[in-house]
Amino acid sequence: MAKWKDFEGLKNIKDPYKYKVAENLIINELGGISDGYMLSHAGTGESGWSFGAHQYDLSVNKEGREIIKQILDNQYGEKFYLTIEADLIKSKDIHSLDKDTIIKINQALSSDFGKDLINKDFIQEVNKVCSHIERVENKLGIALTVGEKLMLVDYHNQYNLLINSSSSASLINKMQKSIEKTGDISKEDLKSLFQETKYYKENSVQKNRVEKTYQNAVKLDNKINISTEAQGIKDLKELSLDLIKEFEQNKEEKIKTLEEIFEDINSKETLEEIFEDINSKETLEEKLETLKEIEISNLLENFYSKQLIKQYQDKVIENQGKEVSSLDFINMEIKQEEKRYLNFEALSTNQNNNSQIQTMS
Repeated sequence: MAKWKDFEGLKNIKDPYKYKVAENLIINELGGISDGYMLSHAGTGESGWSFGAHQYDLSVNKEGREIIKQILDNQYGEKFYLTIEADLIKSKDIHSLDKDTIIKINQALSSDFGKDLINKDFIQEVNKVCSHIERVENKLGIALTVGEKLMLVDYHNQYNLLINSSSSASLINKMQKSIEKTGDISKEDLKSLFQETKYYKENSVQKNRVEKTYQNAVKLDNKINISTEAQGIKDLKELSLDLIKEFEQNKEEKIKTLEEIFEDINSKETLEEIFEDINSKETLEEKLETLKEIEISNLLENFYSKQLIKQYQDKVIENQGKEVSSLDFINMEIKQEEKRYLNFEALSTNQNNNSQIQTMS
């Protein structure tokens, strides 16, 4: 039996998000009953004959009729479609077409020409759906997760999710009211809103579909979160290793530069006098400007932050106003950087252990 995995158009979609949208559409529409290149009939409600990856209902969909006409005209000439059109577009009649006619139609749909047209049309449909959901997201004014977007994609594919509606019963307005109350909307909120629609209440099939779509959304977002966390840990490890490597490579050079700077400082005036002058300035910019006047601004610009200025001040106080030697500063610089890199390494190890625990649980 043909299944959704046999639909060939999916491999032509390279964008990861659009691929998930496309996959979600064909799983819900084709399931285990069709590959998209054959006629199918739900046999319930107002449904008619359907085909394609997102199952054009030929009883109501003019675009679907135009596509299947092109395919049948290419395979058999214009006369064939004209003779079967009335029966092909009937609703609520699973017996409107005989077995031989269905076989001929399926042969055309599964031909190279038929597959190519169906595949290209599906890619266009995926692009349109993604653009529509993006406009919905902009209308709501919040960032939706991929799972939440896919729930809305499934709803839109069936019932047309209007972006602008004056009806208080419309899904877009209900979503906005929910966001006004909590500042956000969740997959659970969307599931509850879907369950309030007339489509859900009037069609028993929708109950299973809404639950299935919700469960798929939860699994997808969980998978993305785990993947993102794993990538974050990987990035942090790489950053930690890069920083440690950079520190070791430049350690000697920094020590030499610091020694040269402090030799110049100590030959001119004591650090107590330098920091007394710096302390009289209110902003960091003024402090740096003061340092420029005594030709050591590169000390702070290259290696230090405002926090380190405070540490130097504390060191002066600790030495009871006596001159702080260049060796004191060099040791402070080395300790500060070593502590910084060790923190990166510890954080990386800790997050990696937590991830392993979560994975095992």
